[in-house]
Amino acid sequence: MASAYRTVSAEEAAAAVRDGDVLYCSLTSLDYVLDAITARRDLTEVRIRLTTPGQDPGWLSPEAGDDRFTVDFQIFVGDFARFATDSGHASYIPNLFSTELKQIERPDDCAFPDVFVTRVSRPNEKGYVNFGPMMFNKRAYVERCRTVIAEIDDTFPMFYGDCTVHVSEIDYLVEGDPGPSDAEMRAKVEGLADAARRAALLDLLDTTPARWLRGTLRRTLARFHELDPALIGPGLGKIPEPDAESRAIAANVAEVVADGANLQIGVGEPSSSLVRAGTFDRKHDLGLHSEMIIPGWTRLIREGIMTDAAKQFRPGVAVAAGWAGCTPEDLDFIAENPRCELHPSDLVLDPKVMSANDRVHSINSAINIDLQGQINAETVHGSRMINGTGGQPDSHYAAMYSEGGRAITVMKSTALGGTTSRVVATHEPGTVVTIPRSLADTIVTEYGIARLFGKSTRERAAELIAIAHPDFRAELRREAGQLFGLRP
Repeated sequence: MASAYRTVSAEEAAAAVRDGDVLYCSLTSLDYVLDAITARRDLTEVRIRLTTPGQDPGWLSPEAGDDRFTVDFQIFVGDFARFATDSGHASYIPNLFSTELKQIERPDDCAFPDVFVTRVSRPNEKGYVNFGPMMFNKRAYVERCRTVIAEIDDTFPMFYGDCTVHVSEIDYLVEGDPGPSDAEMRAKVEGLADAARRAALLDLLDTTPARWLRGTLRRTLARFHELDPALIGPGLGKIPEPDAESRAIAANVAEVVADGANLQIGVGEPSSSLVRAGTFDRKHDLGLHSEMIIPGWTRLIREGIMTDAAKQFRPGVAVAAGWAGCTPEDLDFIAENPRCELHPSDLVLDPKVMSANDRVHSINSAINIDLQGQINAETVHGSRMINGTGGQPDSHYAAMYSEGGRAITVMKSTALGGTTSRVVATHEPGTVVTIPRSLADTIVTEYGIARLFGKSTRERAAELIAIAHPDFRAELRREAGQLFGLRP
């Protein structure tokens, strides 16, 4: 017998937001109800907290004089909304997945959200909803926020793990907006004047399976048909093949990844290319305990390379906080598959939980690194935010504390078409240090491997210069001589 539940209109749910509330929208949220909240002209002093938003109902680029909402980001910013931090309209809350929920313990210090808005599957026969492929911190906010608003997404298949909640814990359940039909979407895209945007969106239409992404795709096309084509995909459309530098980095990473390693791999570049570039093809008994995943990783399970046997937490099962970063083919393998599980991000990325596994290998990308080993993965040109920390610090720390663990940072040696070195003598003023020098471990570029752990600043400088692009090594040596007395 099916469980009884009641849905309400988006407008009725939006009426639950009060003046002065802190409203948190879950990661990549694309919710019809957000438009209804924004339409309420009576609201004042509402603080919006976002994590990688996928829509702008009006608070990222507000009308002149509209000061009803202030906007903060945490954990991620994302390509879509970066203009809001660039302009200074939005701010950023430095935080970690493993510590974000401690805010509720300090009400005098921190403004924890009052209202949580998310998407869920339609309730099953027992009244449970699934949070879909992007679990992360959703259930924690359902359990802790005064008001919970959830929009039904009928495209969500079932995912295994600790990623459900009973419908009784949701205050307002809203029928999702299905968006335009397939024919309407195609007609809208074909009518776009910009050839590059039109081609990118048509490719997205043709390569995205209806199985689970169709609802998101419909809303994306309906509301964001003016997206820059560079922001469309990856993970939806076709993913470009790894370039020569990425393949060289992948080969170098293969030298330091041990058999039996339990992997955390970030979704940045060049880390996202590692599976497709063959890094793990000759390894044995790998495991996955990761925030997110990268394209093609399920092949490692299908080919017996990844067994997840050598784990303390959920042995025999691949574990993540969200199935972001993968391909539609990966998700077809994961959905309704007990071999793969989602668990809350504050648990998965708790360094104590992660480091209980032996041989944790965290592999994350960086923007640049200075000669002391200070790693920046968040800002460019000093203080301009590119993204937040994500799970990089948590997993890096866990790898350092894990028995047999290794924290690997990967990056191409240059940026901006080869005109700028990613190995720098000193960071520009305002640069965010994501990983401090005391925890720097193994750095990989296409030119080799720098092993920094346990080395002096002089030794670190020499190691890093050796993997910098040859065009910049002479200048880096001169600067290292002034900073650390390194001989040319």
